[in-house]
Amino acid sequence: MRLLVVRHARPVREIRVRPRTIWRVATVAALALWLVPLAFLAGVARQARDDRARLAVDVQSLTARTARLSADVAALEHSVGVAAARAARDSATPTAVLVDRASAANGWVDDIERRVGTVRDHVVSRLRSIPTGVPIVARLSSGFGWRTNPFGGGRAEFHPGLDIPAAYGSPVKATADGVVEYAEWRNGYGLAVAIRHADGFSTLFGHLSSATVHAGDHVTRGTVVGRVGNEGRSTGPHVHYEVRRFGKAVDPRRVRAAPPSPAPDSTR
Repeated sequence: MRLLVVRHARPVREIRVRPRTIWRVATVAALALWLVPLAFLAGVARQARDDRARLAVDVQSLTARTARLSADVAALEHSVGVAAARAARDSATPTAVLVDRASAANGWVDDIERRVGTVRDHVVSRLRSIPTGVPIVARLSSGFGWRTNPFGGGRAEFHPGLDIPAAYGSPVKATADGVVEYAEWRNGYGLAVAIRHADGFSTLFGHLSSATVHAGDHVTRGTVVGRVGNEGRSTGPHVHYEVRRFGKAVDPRRVRAAPPSPAPDSTR
């Protein structure tokens, strides 16, 4: 093959190229056209393998963390007495698609968030249903336990609550959420209001001058249930405040939030 090189004002130059050389150049050019894209695709594939490996590690870590968190939530549910609703778990195998496993892990997180919300709501409701504090802020005139009979005689008697003196007609407030069991005259207590709460608790407010609630009313902590009076077995205007659990009187000052307890076995 001959190539003629023509340059201005110069003699024509003839270049002879062998067919073998042309074939070699064409071959190299063709290989270059193939090798460049192949090198690019190899780089993309290598990056994809690296990304897949990192994703596998991330998914494995997320799965382990959600499993630990789920176990912690289950223990919390048990401690506060909430029935744990178990969501279906994905039985991932070594051949499972990573995207599916990541989606399943996200589903587990959603389930854990829902369960945590349920526990939070239950704890808040339970705390509001436990009678803590006092129905009126004032200094005690008589505490819980054995005391000398305030009506004389020198005999000791057991006092199942707190006596809190206050001005006649002062508001008396519920110490926890609950349902009014009765608001009526009771022997020794005068006009009294009793409220039933969760977890076996009940409260009683005695010696009232008036009641502002009725049996069956739902009340919340801080609701005014009556007014201070001097009715019944009383030596002056005050409120007699009792807390009972499963019918047994307990010191109101010692009531604290605690895990739910079963009712005592009455057959024993």
